[in-house]
Amino acid sequence: MRDIAKIESVADQEVGKHLFNNDEAIVLAIHKQANARMNEVIQSVHDELDLIRKDYNKLNFDLTQDQTYLLNAGIENLTQDLIYGGILCVLLLFLFVNNISSPILMGISIPISLLLTFICFYYFKISFNIISLSGLALGIGMLIDNSIVVIDSISRNYLDFDLEEACIKGAGEVFVPVLSQVLSTIVIYAPLIYLSGIAGELIYDQAIALTISLFVSLFVAFILTPVLFYSFNARSKKRIKSGQETFLFKFIMRFYDVLLVIKSPLSFFKP
Repeated sequence: MRDIAKIESVADQEVGKHLFNNDEAIVLAIHKQANARMNEVIQSVHDELDLIRKDYNKLNFDLTQDQTYLLNAGIENLTQDLIYGGILCVLLLFLFVNNISSPILMGISIPISLLLTFICFYYFKISFNIISLSGLALGIGMLIDNSIVVIDSISRNYLDFDLEEACIKGAGEVFVPVLSQVLSTIVIYAPLIYLSGIAGELIYDQAIALTISLFVSLFVAFILTPVLFYSFNARSKKRIKSGQETFLFKFIMRFYDVLLVIKSPLSFFKP
């Protein structure tokens, strides 16, 4: 080719550049596989960076984006919600329910519910990421509410029936309302599993996590909670005064009744 033409190497014309700290830089994006764990991947990246810095000490290497920050923040938020929510739940049960068994039962039910949910996560191969944690956070509230409703119903039936019959009747009376509440939420989120494209990939983990947590809440509320309530109170020699209204509850209800007597300002505009 040199006999018929002039050949030389020239740099291609720049169409753009990456800047880091006002210096030109080369960007390398590292994406983890679906079955990889984010924390393990980021640790491997840091280890490789340490080796590269030793081999090429004249160059600067920096990690500009670390997505484990968002994941760890989501886990920390979920942990705070569990701690504060669990403490407030037990405290409110102490104040509004006239027995000591209900707060203890809730203190047992919450970690068991989470453990069963995590086992289901493993079975369905759902990883802990920002999307799945958001779905789990949505389901935690109902996960606690269902057990509280069942405990309160059993406690009130325990005033008029023996322990075994109170557990059966108490759980049976609220089964349909609680089931309807859970199914009304699942009906909204479960069909999102079949979405296609990017939207389906994003919403899949959240919908699965929420659906699993709600079904686990039903299992714990109607299978485990009555059994725990019976076992806890059966060993007590003295009959616990369950279901009776506490002083705080009576005070709030008295204040609520006063508010009902006062007419709303909007009522004056009604024909």
